Amino acid sequence: VSVSLFSSCISLTSVTFLGNITSIEPKAFKNCSSLQEFNIPNGVTIIGDSAFWGCSSLINISIPDSVISIGEYAFNYCIKLKNVTIPDSVKNLERGVFRQCYDLEKVYISNNINSIGEYTFSNCSSLYEVNIPGKTTFIGRMVFDGCTNLVSIKIPKSVIRVDYGIFSGCLNLTDIYCEVESKPDAWKNSWNGSYATVLWGASI
Repeated sequence: VSVSLFSSCISLTSVTFLGNITSIEPKAFKNCSSLQEFNIPNGVTIIGDSAFWGCSSLINISIPDSVISIGEYAFNYCIKLKNVTIPDSVKNLERGVFRQCYDLEKVYISNNINSIGEYTFSNCSSLYEVNIPGKTTFIGRMVFDGCTNLVSIKIPKSVIRVDYGIFSGCLNLTDIYCEVESKPDAWKNSWNGSYATVLWGASI
């Protein structure tokens, strides 16, 4: 699907693919504000930057195991998106992938994710359930900024580098369970950004 092919087609409600599709290029469906459901065909390997930015009616998205890369801000401002599963084929979550998905409640992140980029879940104000996998080594800045429905979260010992303010604006966050015994040197001093209690050496 070519770059910006259906960008700002505000009356587009559904899409049917004929033939083999291997990539959804940047901004392909950007601001298709009436698109409610989208099944990404098996065989697609790349979802480009801002591919679904502003699809404000999108409730369900199915990401197949063939996808290996999801670009920056791919689903930014998909404000009605409820639940997302990231398949094991994806290794990294890029900057702002699900930023401003206000209705997003639950995210399952695949066990093979190595890094979670900055602002990935920023202002997902309904998010209450999300996992950080045991292979994740890096968490970018402000990842969960403004996730006001998040109450607790677990950080595995695999995470060796954390940027600043990852829980900034998480007003209801009470407990952060960290598997490591103390703050690693590569975690920014201002990594937390919330008033939550940090429980070091937690069993998770």
